[in-house]
Amino acid sequence: MSMKFNYWLLGFASAALLACAAWAVTSPKEETAIYGIPGHYVPVTSLRPASLEKVRLDIYLDFTCPHCQTLNREGIDRLKQIYGDRIAITSHYLATSDKAVAPMVLYIVGEKAGRAEEVAKALMAAGLARGPDSSTLEPVRAVAKQIGLLNEFNEAYADKSYRDKATAEFRAIGHKISFFPFVMIENQIGTSGEVRNLQSILDALLTKVPRQAAIHAPRTPSPMMPA
Repeated sequence: MSMKFNYWLLGFASAALLACAAWAVTSPKEETAIYGIPGHYVPVTSLRPASLEKVRLDIYLDFTCPHCQTLNREGIDRLKQIYGDRIAITSHYLATSDKAVAPMVLYIVGEKAGRAEEVAKALMAAGLARGPDSSTLEPVRAVAKQIGLLNEFNEAYADKSYRDKATAEFRAIGHKISFFPFVMIENQIGTSGEVRNLQSILDALLTKVPRQAAIHAPRTPSPMMPA
């Protein structure tokens, strides 16, 4: 064999080894245990540790979900206290069934009156039980009366267009939501509303983590699946 051919063969072998090594490092893994979808793939995200000055959280809530009520009552305010302007939280309230729209109709009435945040807080504080309007209508009316919107709520609830609007957002995005409360971080990481878990993710993503004491809130139970 010529010296030239030996060099060529050595170069080819080296390139092949490098290609195999790169494939081993970057090739997709089978993630069926996590995703429930057969095939070979990797999750796609541009997020990296310590890469964000501010983190955006979209929180999806159901007024009749007890875990949502706990997160709304305690967890969200606690996160705001710790992270301040390093996080931006947007709450999205959803009705998952056209047979359970009373709380959402009252929320829409509150939006129209410029009192959406106040109404959402009152509904969450009411501790509404999960179930159809036959069981939640009177408790929702009590909330509406308490905040001075009873007449407006009664008129809206009698209007089919309000009831249709109550479930419109869930019909549009419900396929993306696996449970309640559902938190989407930077539109790339989906997780539950468990506060300590959220803190772990936020601490990892932020370029600067506030020097605050650890959250001592109890761990929330398993999230609730949509009806």
